[in-house]
Amino acid sequence: MGCGRRTYLHFELTTAVRAVIFSMLMLLVGPAIAGPTAPVFAVVPSKIQPPEGVALGDFRRLYHPFENWTLICDDNLRTGVRICNIRQEIAVSHAGTIFSWTMADTETGEARMIVSAPAAIGDGGEILFRFHDGVTYSARVMCNPQACTTLVPVGPRIRKHIEQGLNVEISFLAPPVGEVRFSAPMKGLAAALAAVNVR
Repeated sequence: MGCGRRTYLHFELTTAVRAVIFSMLMLLVGPAIAGPTAPVFAVVPSKIQPPEGVALGDFRRLYHPFENWTLICDDNLRTGVRICNIRQEIAVSHAGTIFSWTMADTETGEARMIVSAPAAIGDGGEILFRFHDGVTYSARVMCNPQACTTLVPVGPRIRKHIEQGLNVEISFLAPPVGEVRFSAPMKGLAAALAAVNVR
């Protein structure tokens, strides 16, 4: 009988302890579980925002894919002005985009390739462009912690490569990786250029 009483008392103490522990846990985590009284909802704004001075609704961006290139045009619907560029990105597996260049006109109407490359090249570093006939063009870059950039004029050799769909071999040194070398196809750029003024 004593044994039975001890068992009964042990059961009562265990229940009491559990009740106390449960009460303490609810005091500690209850507010966290309950959270705010109501969820807060908000509209996610468009990732594409109009340039300064252009109102929402007066701006439209169009993406027109071609082989190896993408034509991107921004339309000011109020003024009827269209600004376009044609972009190509080169990526490497498991590392993402390592090079991009965009064909665009300067304010004076001259075509340029706007180049973006890894910051590892370093300020004043060199990007080498080798054409189909073996001639090379060297471009010095300016860098910030995110990327290096430079401008390449669209001269007769690049235009020939565009017209004939030839590749341009590109190389640069990017420590600690070393030399990076790849071919950038011009095929598709002529078709993209022809579509610039098509509405």
